[in-house]
Amino acid sequence: LTALGTGPNMFVVKLDPQGKVLWAEQSDGPASGRSVDIDGAGNILVAGAVSVAVKLGSYNVDPVNGTLFVTRLLPSGGFSWVKQQKATTGQSLGGLAVQSSGAVFLATSYSGVASVGGKSTVTVGSGLLVAKLGSNGVAIWLAAVPSKVMPDSLAVDDASGRLVVGGNYDGPGETIAGTAIPAADEDGVILQFGST
Repeated sequence: LTALGTGPNMFVVKLDPQGKVLWAEQSDGPASGRSVDIDGAGNILVAGAVSVAVKLGSYNVDPVNGTLFVTRLLPSGGFSWVKQQKATTGQSLGGLAVQSSGAVFLATSYSGVASVGGKSTVTVGSGLLVAKLGSNGVAIWLAAVPSKVMPDSLAVDDASGRLVVGGNYDGPGETIAGTAIPAADEDGVILQFGST
């Protein structure tokens, strides 16, 4: 691979079991892939961030439309769709998880209004956003939780669809869904969400 544009490129490389390169795809400029997963059909899902406009295949990814993105690559290579998350301020990617059915889950933090995959939600102050997208990248639901939890990772139970978000909490204490989180200074926290 040769770097395109300025700054580091995001790239995805598929290898066979012996380590032979089958294909490679990359951004045409600065982008960072931060989380990756594979669905039951072999599609590769990548979530990441941009600070300047780049292209992923034929798809434009412009920070004007949100600095966070999720994209799907086909098993044979090539980007099949890209969705961006736009928020008023303070976006941070926590994690990506995919069910074998192709449903995509994202955990992010944000402030104000956030939108992804055609749906939007609002929170007062900072919040944790968990989103479920269909295999086509269209949002099925968004769950906004007013919270100072900063997500770091995300896992999904394939059979039940339950989600587990791991992260850290730095704040005076708060209550999420009836569970008290005590005042903490960068303490670890694990949250579980239902499938809907």
